Amino acid sequence: MKETKPTILVVDDESSVQESFSIILAADYRVLTVGTGEAALRKASEEKIDLVFLDIRMPGMDGMQTLSRLKKISSDLQIIMVTAVFDVQKAAEAIKQGARDYVVKPFDVEAIVALVKEVILKKSLLQSAGFRGEDSPLLVGGGEKIVEIKTMISEIAPKESWVLIVAEAGLEKEKVARMLHFQKLNSNYGFKSVDANNITERDIMEAQTLFIDNIERLSASFQQKLSAIGKGIKIIGGTSIDLKTSGFDSSLYKKLSENILSLPPVRDRLGDLVDLLQYYRNYYNDLYKKKTSLFSDEAMDILSLYSWPGNIEEIKSVISTAVLNQKEGEIEIESLPLYVLQSSGNLKSLSFEDIYSDFESGIIATVMQKNDSNKEKSAALLGVKPHVLESKLLR
Repeated sequence: MKETKPTILVVDDESSVQESFSIILAADYRVLTVGTGEAALRKASEEKIDLVFLDIRMPGMDGMQTLSRLKKISSDLQIIMVTAVFDVQKAAEAIKQGARDYVVKPFDVEAIVALVKEVILKKSLLQSAGFRGEDSPLLVGGGEKIVEIKTMISEIAPKESWVLIVAEAGLEKEKVARMLHFQKLNSNYGFKSVDANNITERDIMEAQTLFIDNIERLSASFQQKLSAIGKGIKIIGGTSIDLKTSGFDSSLYKKLSENILSLPPVRDRLGDLVDLLQYYRNYYNDLYKKKTSLFSDEAMDILSLYSWPGNIEEIKSVISTAVLNQKEGEIEIESLPLYVLQSSGNLKSLSFEDIYSDFESGIIATVMQKNDSNKEKSAALLGVKPHVLESKLLR
């Protein structure tokens, strides 16, 4: 049976950007391209998508709106924002809203290829291990607040009563739900996790413990169905809002609120930050077969002062990028994402011309390699005259 290539969806209103991604990735991946957010939503509903490159600035439905809608179609969808240098702060906001990472136009070809390999590899490894976005069955850290949460988990786990996990975006609601299930049954069997936007009646029938994230998004009819359920299944809800004041079904809220676990954001547990940073550095070293050691003092200073609005998911994204950039030795500040450096005031001046030149050279090298160094064929594919390509090769 022929192996199916992972599918990448490129969402950008510029045809040149679509073509660039296709040239870079088409040899190893199935690349789909669309020019609008609306078209992206249709593709995501019709196709099994492994990764999305999503432009922030588009006419009509912009990148931020499209990100939100795509996450409602599939909360597990891996999305990388495409941005210009002046929109980096907006890209950072997108990470808080569930984006995996971002890249800055014009692109570094090797960085794009490495990033795609990283995302696809991680997804494959986690799926084969039976996890949805999880990397450890434990909460990292020994600070007072996280110790309190671990104690509460141990107390609540044996009970039949339902649970409500309240936490900001990017925190470990599903991990806590898994811990509650495992500590009761000493097994992962019977645990099911769904997003409220995608839940079906079959999910209720199949699970011993059902974790429903974004439970505030359940339809009114489904809220009533859940509130009428008797014993035999443990429902754990995840939310980032106050359900009591949101018009949520009162009887369902009463059942869920018998046990409420409020997870502290990273900014309120800074005593755990060093443990979290080192844990995920080791994790991504193992995952990507890299050999980074500790963080440099300068890098640790920047990471320690950063506010981590995206919480644990943002820590994972930042450290994943840093490990891939550094590869070995101490992680230096140059390996940290651009927006983290920008927030600290340590952003070095970047030459747009130099960045563009590197990107263009990478594209040309890729096309030349695919055409066995045939300049005429390569020039035709790139849409330039052979003598123009010749001049670029001599630079």
